[in-house]
Amino acid sequence: MNTENLSVGIRPPVLYVAALALGILLHLLTPVRIFAKTGSGHLLGWPVFVLGSALVLWAERTLKKYGVEPSFKPVPQIVSSGPYAFSRNPMYLATSLMYLGVSLATNSIWPMVFLPLILLILHLAVITKEELYLEKVFGQEYLQYRSKVRRWL
Repeated sequence: MNTENLSVGIRPPVLYVAALALGILLHLLTPVRIFAKTGSGHLLGWPVFVLGSALVLWAERTLKKYGVEPSFKPVPQIVSSGPYAFSRNPMYLATSLMYLGVSLATNSIWPMVFLPLILLILHLAVITKEELYLEKVFGQEYLQYRSKVRRWL
């Protein structure tokens, strides 16, 4: 088993929650709606949120099936089944869908404004470090996986 730890300065859930909280606070202070009709966001937002929730549960179950904790601890192997067969980052994809769903359901543009920034920070501060870590630890096995499976979708 690999004992090398991955060090990232930002925990993705904290990043998403902080941005969402700031977006909702800005919405309370200065509401800017996505949809003109009240309630329209619920029709689109909650299904997107549920889709993200289902994906995160599927990803977590897949990891646990292979003895991998969904954290920044050493990983014993590359997981390439379940949602990891079509996305190298299904947990981040799922969390982004959940964030988008809440933004739509609350009918607020403010959280949506922060989503590109979240994705940029996530890419620069977390994903690139994870990819370097996995390449260092698993070498050719990870490079083969990376060549077959897209980062997001």
